[in-house]
Amino acid sequence: MSPLAWVRSLLAVAFLSTAWYWTSMRLTGFEVRAAAEGAFWKANLGASLAGYRRLLGWGPTSAEALSGLRDVYLMALESPKLRETHLRLSQEEVARRCGEVIARQVQESPLSLETWSGVADFFEVLKPENQRHRVYSLENLSVGASKNLEVEDLLEIRGLETSLEVDPNAAYQREALGSLAWGLGLKDLAMQQYLEVMTLLPDLGRHPFLNEGKVNKEIADLVVEGMKRAVQPPRNADPETVYFNLGIFLADQERFAEARLAFEQAQGASGRGYFKWQAYTESRQGHLDEAIVLYRKALLADPLEPPDRVHVLLSLGQLLEEKGRSREAAEAVRSALVLEPRNPRGILLLAQVSEAMGLWGEAEELYVRSSEIGPDRLQTLADLVAFYRRTGRLSLALIPARKLLELQPEDPLYRKQLDDLQEEVEGRQP
Repeated sequence: MSPLAWVRSLLAVAFLSTAWYWTSMRLTGFEVRAAAEGAFWKANLGASLAGYRRLLGWGPTSAEALSGLRDVYLMALESPKLRETHLRLSQEEVARRCGEVIARQVQESPLSLETWSGVADFFEVLKPENQRHRVYSLENLSVGASKNLEVEDLLEIRGLETSLEVDPNAAYQREALGSLAWGLGLKDLAMQQYLEVMTLLPDLGRHPFLNEGKVNKEIADLVVEGMKRAVQPPRNADPETVYFNLGIFLADQERFAEARLAFEQAQGASGRGYFKWQAYTESRQGHLDEAIVLYRKALLADPLEPPDRVHVLLSLGQLLEEKGRSREAAEAVRSALVLEPRNPRGILLLAQVSEAMGLWGEAEELYVRSSEIGPDRLQTLADLVAFYRRTGRLSLALIPARKLLELQPEDPLYRKQLDDLQEEVEGRQP
């Protein structure tokens, strides 16, 4: 073998040996990390801590090990019971160790989003315990929010701000900063973050600060502004999705005229019909004729799944009945019941329409069916009692009145209703 070939062979062996070593290290490290993560999610902090310490010895996995150690210590700080049971360390010692881990993360990974999020989490967890050792005066508590921040608040804010300097598009961190600022009374900072996060992520289901449904007008306005910004450059989010979400949000805020416009914009962006949503917004504004037209368009134009078609037909039937167009209402409701024969809302609505048309026998049968299958039996039984009263058949009204009292024996209203009915029935007897 020539010297050159011998050198090449030696290099190949060295390369293969190195590759095998690193591959085996990664595989072993993956198994250790999986075991440590599994122990963490089972709240077995001792086993998780041991696994991450072992993982820390392997260079390729040190960043993952540090993140794991930090999470274990943070959980221990949040749960004294777990700390005492699994780690047998004092709160001060756990805080010290967690601080060392985070300091090492800052040193080794200063451009990591997770590093600075961890800094913020650390000071958030430290705050309650530290507050127990502080003395507050009325003078301290009476100053404005911006002048009454704890040191942990300032450091947590700075950690989140630094994470956003690393990645300005980090929606979770931006929302966390907004919620923190809002809770501390730093309204301007919170509003700025909420505006940006709605532009980054114009999805209503992804934001905890919108979970309450209806929000105050200032937040509602910035949500609208942020979502409108999302469809513009440089974000260029899908306009159909954004405007549909915007319409839902505005409807939840009872801003129905604006919601109608948003649904029209979603329709214009996609070419698909959003007529049922537009019809809903018009009906909520009292524009029943316009809503009826739009519901009819939805039945003709929108590709509706059977449950949606039933909903549209029943909504149309309800509006037609409110307009006094009982025959058209009955036609719409019967079409819905062809698709869902046991739909409680449809049966009750057809009972009301039949009664309005003077079809007493059909109405009675439907009221009885509704009282037997509806999800709210108290209400449907009360409807049946009222129907028998309206038609002057008080003796029959006693039957559902007794059932109501059986379901709610302690309710004084149902007891009085039954007593009054019995007196009226007895008073009519010769």
